[in-house]
Amino acid sequence: MKENSGKQLAKKMLIALVCGLIAGFSCILLREHLNSSGQGDLWQTINNIFFQDITAEGATSAIGIFYIIGQLFVNALQLIIVPMVFVSITLAICTITDTKKLGRISSKTILTFFTTTICALIFAGIVSTIIYHLGLFNSVDAGKITVQQGTTGSNPLNIIVSIIPNNFVSAFTTNGNVLAIVFLAVVTGLAMNTIEEQTKTLKKVFEEVSKVI
Repeated sequence: MKENSGKQLAKKMLIALVCGLIAGFSCILLREHLNSSGQGDLWQTINNIFFQDITAEGATSAIGIFYIIGQLFVNALQLIIVPMVFVSITLAICTITDTKKLGRISSKTILTFFTTTICALIFAGIVSTIIYHLGLFNSVDAGKITVQQGTTGSNPLNIIVSIIPNNFVSAFTTNGNVLAIVFLAVVTGLAMNTIEEQTKTLKKVFEEVSKVI
């Protein structure tokens, strides 16, 4: 039953993804058509009602329905990232008794992570290149472009240093360092696995928190 419900959820997510892509490209085409046919004011009205970033300067009268819904959805996802990652990984580690099995799971997880990341980057690059060459992102008023001061680059090896946080609590206050959360979850899970008899209550708490999440 759970397997069927999981498949149904995956199908619904795929359908929603396809519908979102179609709707997004349709809106881009509509924007370009209205702007090229001299109906820029109409598109501006549509943009203010549905798509406008209401936090941007000068958008005090905009409604931005889709922007609000999108931000609420993204915020909700970000809200559960840290507790979900920590609890789920901790429970997974503390229930594994075979260290060889743990090594195989870890290697598969890392391989899957890098594979999905590479595929996502390739897909994003292909789609953005196609859209750029179609000229859909070329109608930008250069006079409205503002240049903001960015941050300087840093050594990519800093990510290794940030894996182990110097404060247990601070690692849970931001979504910017998920690797630190993963490290803490693995260490906590291994510790609970080692002293299994003394951590039965804690494991039960984590299981209940996982259900809540």
